[in-house]
Amino acid sequence: MPANSATLRVAVAKAGHAARKGDPERIAETRRDLATERIASYVERVVAGAPQLTSQQLDRLAELLRPTAGPAGE
Repeated sequence: MPANSATLRVAVAKAGHAARKGDPERIAETRRDLATERIASYVERVVAGAPQLTSQQLDRLAELLRPTAGPAGE
């Protein structure tokens, strides 16, 4: 996926820099940040092209981003 926003480009650069430095904790952190930016970029594009959603529809989508269970359904 091309880096098309300034925030996404910065996240890509930071992840690359961390990978070159070889710090496992920093690599994990920057990869999480990069994943977040990629997801945010995708969601922004989809929402921009969608019709206006109802409150119920928005609530349903928000639930997907705020799961109540722990990792892997714990």
